[in-house]
Amino acid sequence: MKPAAGMTPTEREHTTDLLKRAAQTRAVMVIEHDMEFIRRIECR
Repeated sequence: MKPAAGMTPTEREHTTDLLKRAAQTRAVMVIEHDMEFIRRIECR
């Protein structure tokens, strides 16, 4: 799955927020080629 593929900037921001919140309480794996999207998640 490529979560950012074909999304508008608003959708990308919303998805980033969702992933960041999910990562606070569980492990999240994101496979994405858009490195700017990955950097915005700010997870290790």
